[in-house]
Amino acid sequence: MKVFFDDSEFDAQFARTVGKSVVGMADVGECFAAASRMTPGDYGSWRDSWHSAAERVEHIAEEAAKAGRRRSAGEAYLRASEYHRASYFFDRVDLAGSFLRSAWEATKRTFQHGLSYLDVAVEVITVPYAGTRLTGYLIRPEGAGARPYPTVVTVAGYDSPIEEYYAYNAVGGTSRGYAVLMVDGPGQGSALYDQNLVFRPDYEVVFAAILDLATERPEVDRERIALSGRSFGGYLAPRAACFENRVRALIADPGLYDLGSQVRAMVASGGVGTGGRAYLCRDVRARPTPRVLFHVACGDARRKECAGIPANVAGLPRPCGSDCRADIGYGTTRRRGDSPALRSDFFPEGARGV
Repeated sequence: MKVFFDDSEFDAQFARTVGKSVVGMADVGECFAAASRMTPGDYGSWRDSWHSAAERVEHIAEEAAKAGRRRSAGEAYLRASEYHRASYFFDRVDLAGSFLRSAWEATKRTFQHGLSYLDVAVEVITVPYAGTRLTGYLIRPEGAGARPYPTVVTVAGYDSPIEEYYAYNAVGGTSRGYAVLMVDGPGQGSALYDQNLVFRPDYEVVFAAILDLATERPEVDRERIALSGRSFGGYLAPRAACFENRVRALIADPGLYDLGSQVRAMVASGGVGTGGRAYLCRDVRARPTPRVLFHVACGDARRKECAGIPANVAGLPRPCGSDCRADIGYGTTRRRGDSPALRSDFFPEGARGV
């Protein structure tokens, strides 16, 4: 269903941002005003329009903060964070690019300012991992004290920073009695942009490190932990759940139970997106077992992307055995209007479902 643009690529990403209006991370009027200044297919106009919107709304937040209007400031900062994120979306081809770097830093800064002014019970956390540290947020339920809560653990998807998942997981989860632990894993957000950590095929190793931290936290009820994965996370989280006895439930939105067939279908059909073509290649330099890399290439260099996809993704690993206590359930489809409100339905009221 078309939201604004005839260009399907622009329209999908526009829907991604405007859908966050329901949880206060965007404003419908601001979004449509930004869209009206874009030329479909012109990535420069996309970048400039969202950047202008982000700077304007960030200025609104700063003025509200100076006037002591904390809630207005916090709400504006969260909207600015999402607009900053949208602005660099098509600039991710160059991880060292100056605009990507500045827009990414602005995304983090305004997001953290927003939570601070809204008095969200949040702590910035670090997860020991492979000789370095992953960063993320632990958010407690609204108006609750420090005690163990059923907890949702999530990483981002293919092209998201974990700050974006405040809309998808934290708002719906914390308002229903869950704590939410959100972390950027390799290939995502801060791990990618700040440390150049890329995706790895055995992502259960990443989740294991996150769960090691989670089970040490007094806010986390270690007997009631759920994994959540959205978009590419719909593959990463189910894979991790197959190896983890510490997980009691799984949300896969969508359930990517056969990612390999999807990649092969894209190759067979000639590509994804507008005017693109897809192909597979093997990168044998990094490890003895070759990785399969999925590329999208077209006439504009900004469209080139590369994600590490495991060579053996024809099916998920079998569950770890008869003692596996993960209750695995899959979501329906990704295109649910990109509405955080619909995704909140995954969290049972009163945290009874975990």
